[in-house]
Amino acid sequence: MNDLEKYVAGLTGGKFGLLDGVYTTSQQVPCEKQTYGFIAINSGGDAVRVNGIRLKPFPPGFPQLSGESFGFVDPWRNTYNRDFTITFEGTGSVPSLTLVQVYKTN
Repeated sequence: MNDLEKYVAGLTGGKFGLLDGVYTTSQQVPCEKQTYGFIAINSGGDAVRVNGIRLKPFPPGFPQLSGESFGFVDPWRNTYNRDFTITFEGTGSVPSLTLVQVYKTN
């Protein structure tokens, strides 16, 4: 368990957990059961689509910065049940997407 996971577990009394991953190829990523929210961050130099939403890469010449991001949390606490389709456009360099899912543990 990393520091962020420990923080979320402590903050929520262990009711929520995090599942994070870094993806560098186009692929289908399964949605964790009981996911309440997620954030997708383009952390590379190539444009990427997540479920059809295009995220621009980091600014040219500034690889230390992240590109665009997209997040979702349902204010009525409905769960997100759709798998994530990650598609890199192949027009830039170093494809990388960070995807973090927040899910209910109990």
